[in-house]
Amino acid sequence: MKDTDKSREDLITELVELRERIQELEGSPDRLISDEPSGQQRERYRLISENTSDLIAVTTFEMNPVYIYVSPSHEKIMGYKPEQLVGRPGYDFIHPEDKKKFLPLLKNYLSLKVKILLTGREHEMSEVIEYRVMDTSGNWHYLESTINIMQDELLFVSRDVSEQTRAVESIKLAYAELMQIFNTTVEGVRVIDKEYNVLLVNETFSKLSGIGGEQMTGKKCYEVFNSHLCHSPQCPLTCILCGEVRVECDTEIERKDGMCIPCAITATPFRGSNGDPIGI
Repeated sequence: MKDTDKSREDLITELVELRERIQELEGSPDRLISDEPSGQQRERYRLISENTSDLIAVTTFEMNPVYIYVSPSHEKIMGYKPEQLVGRPGYDFIHPEDKKKFLPLLKNYLSLKVKILLTGREHEMSEVIEYRVMDTSGNWHYLESTINIMQDELLFVSRDVSEQTRAVESIKLAYAELMQIFNTTVEGVRVIDKEYNVLLVNETFSKLSGIGGEQMTGKKCYEVFNSHLCHSPQCPLTCILCGEVRVECDTEIERKDGMCIPCAITATPFRGSNGDPIGI
């Protein structure tokens, strides 16, 4: 397996082990038989960090972490050469609104460090956090970082999730816009699956039925808004599932409070991705 094919978890584990091994060897010269093992470890560490698309960084372990090491992948993704970042505080590049995400995280890490010093035992701790970082052009990138304690330093293994994050935000915005249209239409509208479960209702339908949308969602349609069509061959859902493309009828629907409301019903298929009806 090539180093670049390793999973992020394998990469983090190996980087931590190699870094600790290097520091161990450097700090104990009497344990070295020759310079070759240390050189081999350094070379392997360099190959892993420099041949991955992940952004790898090592910082000081403090409330305002300072870059100690930065992988070359930062230049390709963020535009920064390693020497432009090393020695500078990481907070200089983080979006002002996202800096607060790091405070509780760093406090937990520092508390864990104190615990390690008091007990003499190592404790593993790994956190995943998403935040925005500015590139050399002034654009904001969404990074997802896995952060590990590495003796007196912090190891960040990050990936750029800007495209995915913006895609999700775009979908949420489109959904919000559709829901606004859905809720402001003058007709009462509800979506029901083929098992007669209410999936969605608009505000007009909620007022008509006298029941809030959240209370209706997940319940059977005939439980919250009953009529003589329910449990019969003339049920609009039954007709649609049997092949009808449009059902129009007049009926009287009974609310749960006993009030009867005359309604003109129009039902059309609610189709899945394969085009088959999955409800109305």
